[in-house]
Amino acid sequence: SSAGRISEIPDAEDEDLFTVHFPVLALESIGELYSEEPYDVLIVDEAQDLLLQAYLDVFGALLKKGISHGVWRIFYDQNQNIFEGIGQGSLDLLGEITSTKFKLTVNCRNTEPIATAVTIISGMDVGTTRTTEGPNVFWHYYKNEAHQIEQISHYLDNVIQQGVKTSDLVILSKKRLANSCLSEGARSLQVGIVEAEASHNIEHGQVRFSTIGSYKGLESDFIFLIDVDDLKTPSSIKNFYVGASRARIVLHVFLDAKVRPDFLDHFSKFAASIAEANNRGRKSNSEFL
Repeated sequence: SSAGRISEIPDAEDEDLFTVHFPVLALESIGELYSEEPYDVLIVDEAQDLLLQAYLDVFGALLKKGISHGVWRIFYDQNQNIFEGIGQGSLDLLGEITSTKFKLTVNCRNTEPIATAVTIISGMDVGTTRTTEGPNVFWHYYKNEAHQIEQISHYLDNVIQQGVKTSDLVILSKKRLANSCLSEGARSLQVGIVEAEASHNIEHGQVRFSTIGSYKGLESDFIFLIDVDDLKTPSSIKNFYVGASRARIVLHVFLDAKVRPDFLDHFSKFAASIAEANNRGRKSNSEFL
């Protein structure tokens, strides 16, 4: 906006905007706004959305000595690549640059029960938690949208009656509010629903709502993950991973009854993997002895 080029953004598909038009306009704007390379150090968070060649060019333009010889830190979680923003060519290029790659292994956000639940369903490593204590994840099955609204209302009332502030609650869905079960059903809730983008205006008795994608990188003490109607496809697994891992203390998950077989299958596979790991450990110990 500082370059006054918003009017040049074309009417195109979101994918084309983010992968082609935005980085091109950003490069041109940087050239107009800065006569010299502007920054000594560049730090990029949530880089799994931006690890495409076009964005590496933008990073280089922002950085003294460019991406190849400049000072930068890029943080990303490949498991959260729900927007397909990681290009193999970009990773290869970064790997060729003289740099150090370090894997972060400590989970500073989730309690152990939440981290374990995320691992069971997603099969993804969420790191070692610093906090082991916390309630188990609450799993709720719904038969239809009306039943899901009824359950959401019931458990929202429960946690609020227990003294939880509505400002500490966030409802997440893979769907936008207008397409979710709460688009019409929110009127039957005892609280108001406010889209997270307007959370700075949140009032007493209101609860924030956001898509999983929009809330990626953020967190809240209490998360209600709703509209979970698929636990099999790669995209649904990534959405679960991202959505469930936003919870710091308490996680409620609302699952369509039709996914129950897949839900139980994830638990069975997790139990089998633990048993296999234990068997390997016992075998290794016996050989050592």
